Formats: sequence, C-alpha cells, structure tokens
Amino acid sequence: MGQRRIAAFAALGVVALLGGIAMVSVSNADQGEIAAANVAVERQKTGDLRPGSSGAAWKSGPVGESDFPRQGLPQSALVSYEATYKYVRRCEARRQFEDFFENQKIDPNSVRSKPEKLMQLDPDVRARYLERVAMLEERREECTAWERDATREQASQQIYLSALENALAGDGMAAACFVVAPWAVPDESSPAYQRLSEMYAANAPALVESGVELGSWPMVRAAASALNSEAGMTSRLSLGPQKAYEISRLMQLGSEDAAM
Repeated sequence: MGQRRIAAFAALGVVALLGGIAMVSVSNADQGEIAAANVAVERQKTGDLRPGSSGAAWKSGPVGESDFPRQGLPQSALVSYEATYKYVRRCEARRQFEDFFENQKIDPNSVRSKPEKLMQLDPDVRARYLERVAMLEERREECTAWERDATREQASQQIYLSALENALAGDGMAAACFVVAPWAVPDESSPAYQRLSEMYAANAPALVESGVELGSWPMVRAAASALNSEAGMTSRLSLGPQKAYEISRLMQLGSEDAAM
C-alpha cells in the first residue's frame, strides 16, 4: 500500500491518540499499515474535556433543517444531532476500514494477501486488526441503507455538520475531530465543499481557543495538525501568531523527544 494511503489513515491518530501501540518485527510497513487502519475506527469514545459554551445553542430536537442531508439515515439517527453523529461516525468508520481492507487485496505483500504475516504482528496490533475485521460484518446490516442511499458528498456533510453541532454543545472529542477534519470532504469545486469550508473557518478557531483553555490535549494535537496543513479545509484555520506559538510550544512540552 502506498505511503499516501498510510499517511491518510495515520492522520486520524491525532484524534484517536493511539501513540501507545507498539511495533515489533515482521516489517515496519506491515505494522504501520495495520496500526494506521486501526486508527480509522478508533473514534468511538466521547471526550471528557468540554470546549466551552461560547458556541451556538445545542439543537436537541429532530434533525429537520432543509439544508441538512438526511439520505440513508434511519429514524433513530434523526432524533438529534447527537444521534446523527454517533450513527454516521460508526458507519463511516466501517466504510473507511472496508476501503482499506479491500485495497489490501491489491498489495501482494499485505497481511491479507499473506495471512501468515498476521501471527508475526505485535499482539495488540493483531487483536485490534481482528476486531476491525469482525466489525465489518457486525455493522453491515446497520450501515447498508446508509452506504447505499447517501452519496459520499451527502455523507461528508452529515458527519461534519453533526460533529460541529456536537462540538458546540460541549463534546470535546467531536470538537477535536471537527478541527482536524479527518473525514473525506466533497469535491472542492462543489457548493457543499464551499459551505463546509466556510463553516470550518468560522467555527474552528473558537473551538480551539476554548479547548486549549480547558487543557484538552486532543484539541492541542488537532490544532497543531491543522496548522501544518497547506491545503483543504484545515488550511483555513486562522489562530494568529500568538495562539499558533502557544500550540507549538504545548506540542514541544508534550513531546517525548528530548531534542525538542
């Protein structure tokens, strides 16, 4: 599998905080691919740190706004943005891992192509990988209608907009996810992308500010990743030189690298 693909999955680790996964022999590439794929579905926890109350009021009622795409969402996911976010996040995690899993067929040296490599993986990495493989079938029925009826563009809007609503309501992990923007986005020439990009630019700075004030390490890492971005929505994160320096300094203090 190409380095670009691996890097895309690894970027999700900013939110998942999987730095503790150990890597042993087989090969660094094999271990890295499996660990990175594990990251793609490691977003099921809700953070305890809250980003503050400066955002819009929580919309606890049904998801009914005309500009919110509802395609593929079951009725249980339409009772609130919290339910929408939980459902779409679960199904998007499944789809991301399935994409990775299917692409392994192409690589003759992957764990899927050479099952004997599985037993050579670090035990924790192997256990997580097998959990993800089982998850593909466990969530198949739950996510079939969504994968069939919601286009990738609609799915992207669903997860980003519901993540933002949850972030503004006080979900610290949703806030970090929104800032690091780990999910696919619509085509950059589309109105849907322009809308998401504008909402990102308008809301991400305040989420970072309140998250950092409350000591949210996931938010620090998310902001640092976004500040290093040179393209896409995250390149629109504007914090000013003082806040950017603060984020950089916090990352240095949190690094295990003595040289930093």
